[in-house]
Amino acid sequence: MRNTPLLASILLLVVPCCAACLAVPASADVAPLFGSQVELPGLSRFAGLPQDSTVTVWVYFTDKGPRLDVEREVRAVEQRFSPRAMMRRAKVRSGPLVDWRDLPVCPEYLGRLAAMGLEVRARSKWINAASVKCRAGELYRLYELPFVKRVDPVASFPRKEEKFEEVSMRPAAPGLEVVSGAQSPAPGDTAFYGMTWGQLNLTQVPQLHAEGYTGSGIFIGVLDTGFDLTHEALQHVHVVAQWDFINWDSVTANQPGQDAYNQYYHGTYIIGLLAGYKPGTYSGAAFDADYALAKTEYVPTETPIEEDYWVMGIEWLDSLGVDLVSSSLGYIDWYTYADMNGHTAVTTLAASVAVANGVSLFNAMGNGGITTYPYLIAPADGDSVMSIGGVDSLGVLWPQSSRGPTYDGRIKPEVVAQAKVPVCVSPVLPSGYVRVSGTSCATPLAAGACALVLQKNPTWLPMMLREAVRATATNSASPDTAIGWGIVQAANASGYEIVSVAERPPGATRTGVASMAIESEPNPFNPLTTIHVRIFAASGAGLPSSVSAKVFDVSGRCVKDFGVVRVADGTATIIWDGRDDSGKASASGVYVFAARAADALGTKKLLLLR
Repeated sequence: MRNTPLLASILLLVVPCCAACLAVPASADVAPLFGSQVELPGLSRFAGLPQDSTVTVWVYFTDKGPRLDVEREVRAVEQRFSPRAMMRRAKVRSGPLVDWRDLPVCPEYLGRLAAMGLEVRARSKWINAASVKCRAGELYRLYELPFVKRVDPVASFPRKEEKFEEVSMRPAAPGLEVVSGAQSPAPGDTAFYGMTWGQLNLTQVPQLHAEGYTGSGIFIGVLDTGFDLTHEALQHVHVVAQWDFINWDSVTANQPGQDAYNQYYHGTYIIGLLAGYKPGTYSGAAFDADYALAKTEYVPTETPIEEDYWVMGIEWLDSLGVDLVSSSLGYIDWYTYADMNGHTAVTTLAASVAVANGVSLFNAMGNGGITTYPYLIAPADGDSVMSIGGVDSLGVLWPQSSRGPTYDGRIKPEVVAQAKVPVCVSPVLPSGYVRVSGTSCATPLAAGACALVLQKNPTWLPMMLREAVRATATNSASPDTAIGWGIVQAANASGYEIVSVAERPPGATRTGVASMAIESEPNPFNPLTTIHVRIFAASGAGLPSSVSAKVFDVSGRCVKDFGVVRVADGTATIIWDGRDDSGKASASGVYVFAARAADALGTKKLLLLR
């Protein structure tokens, strides 16, 4: 295994980076998101608890601190992003690559909480909040602080409900081990995969391997419980960076005295499905990719996993510049099915920001399909999240796979992969292999397959990748809430032609008659944004008197049709209040504004945050 150390500068993206607090300019779209009126949603969960009970809550702040030179602070923060992160953001943004959301939570606010004797567990710059552990009787003290916006419970999900079936411990199949000195089977050959041929062939991975696409050049982030890379099939994994958000150090393997004996089991299964490599015995889908490993879940028996470390982990992965994230984790707890609407759960909000920054995010649907709560869990409800369900080795629905739709009626999952007993590396035997079940397994299988698609199409944005994968999956003609658009067909997706106007890269398009540039303010926005379409006449041509304008969702469906809009002095101004043509409020997520004048077309990505 090659392993380069985590750069100290990266830590500044998750730790407050200066003693002074950072302000947000009046023009920023902070007030609609974090206004001055205190809200108390979710606290009813703690009703009746003894005053000395320990609770964990999100404390949301009204702003990022007293006013300072925000432009200067943003420039300083910008220097701490990896060049790869900036290049990836440039693919999806036509405006500033770093903004107020990337400024850290105000250190002064965190200090005030600590001075009250409260334990700050985690903080999120994107949602401008800190996760705090305190006594139930102390909750309302928080509302005495002028900088506190609201307090919500930190959602969790009991690990015991995500049960993994260890069906068999078995070595490589006889006859498939590579004999020392013999020529190794090549990727794409049946013999190369050993026990993993079936689970990878289901999603057409060997076809792309045969073409030479094995993940090289793709940077994948993994959010999970921890990782032991001593297994024979994990010696090849190229780890660029790793961080333990539980113990706050750079060791994601188990540490004596700090971690439970089984802490790393789940994450080790997952990294094997993605990156395993032992020719003739075992293969992951994207064994030549680069990896960043985030240890975000604490798993001792009966202890719930919690969402706050996940949020810090996704922000960190974004700062490193990952192209794609595989997350086999999820949260429900105090959330209800009504909250699975794409704009309520904290992890879902963070996931939406990550995708808006250019990260393709794959998340497990959950294993509740035959329980009293058969629906998906956060952040799988996100508009732009690739939510992954499960099938068996024959492509038949795995009954335990959680179902859609989202509460607001969107089809989930996006696609499926093998969830029932795929072969994983053993977390306890360095040469052993086990069969385990869960949409947690389907997720890295799907994510790894799609990493190969992205390698073949490196200019694709997250929504382009999603369109191609859904359009070519096995159930694309009749998507449903059990298997979505069907089983990933990676080879077919890699050759898909992106034609939807909603998925064209943002920017101006010149056709010889006229060109245009589109700006929006604010963006992200809530509740409304003002869009300016500026028209430029081509040589010898006059300005058009009007433009037609529409807003599309990420599937290419027209959400809002503004019709024909008058152009005055070369500019058309349009205000969108986030509602569709029926007057219904649109869900949080990524949308595309498209305008046409004469034969010129311009587009602009918009991020709506409820």
